[in-house]
Amino acid sequence: MKQPAFIHRSAAALRYAIALSAAATYLLSACPPTWADNADSGIPAAKQEQLFHDAARAYDQGQFGQATSLYRQLISSGHVSEEALFNLGNSLFRGGQIGQAVLNYRRAQYLDPRDPDILANLRFALQTTGAAPPQYGSLMTMLLRFSRAEWVVAATTAYWLAAVCVALILILRSGFRDMLGRWLILLGALLVIALSGIAAWAQLGRRPELVVIKPQQQALFAPLEQNATPHFALAEGSIVRAVEFSGSWVKIVSADREGWIKLDVCEPVCISSES
Repeated sequence: MKQPAFIHRSAAALRYAIALSAAATYLLSACPPTWADNADSGIPAAKQEQLFHDAARAYDQGQFGQATSLYRQLISSGHVSEEALFNLGNSLFRGGQIGQAVLNYRRAQYLDPRDPDILANLRFALQTTGAAPPQYGSLMTMLLRFSRAEWVVAATTAYWLAAVCVALILILRSGFRDMLGRWLILLGALLVIALSGIAAWAQLGRRPELVVIKPQQQALFAPLEQNATPHFALAEGSIVRAVEFSGSWVKIVSADREGWIKLDVCEPVCISSES
């Protein structure tokens, strides 16, 4: 297994990520990140980069609480990127906040699902507390290996190329129509796959993932303050799915088991605008 990579991402990727972070946030708008709710996009890029350097310096000096505070400030300033979230997860992990570290590794993975360092650190953090990784079917797992932004680009590209093929079929002579027809079939298949990927991410918006951020939690059979029967244990950092909300309680599913937990012991990775 790949060893966890607790060395921070450099600022070289930051300059490129700053330019893309607004676009990434927009493309994920069907599943708005709670960590960007209060983002102040008016802070200039130079200030964001300075925050990044200050946070990295604090981390290198072992000041993990200070690094955590600075990375949170950076993200609140509007810089929502996998680099910032990954580094925040590292700072939290080093500071002993395993549940919060898992939360931010998972958020970073939403933006870059195939990054090996994010995957390695997420797995290591889950193993540290004995929390189980999220479990999905093979099709869902395959679709989530690409970000929603990537599926949007693929769907948009396939749609317009297919439209061009249709137009060319209508105006060109028959010798080209067979070839264009085959391309149209391939583009149609790509469009269907891309729309399936977008739908998979939308499903995460409708039934959002939650991360248990407090240790030694119990899922209950019913949402009762007293005399409720424990159903199963949840380790800190467990990634579960929300099924139903009721007041200060949420019904969750974990490894095909359902139970109720308090909302204040977990945080959502991402919340749909529909919820």
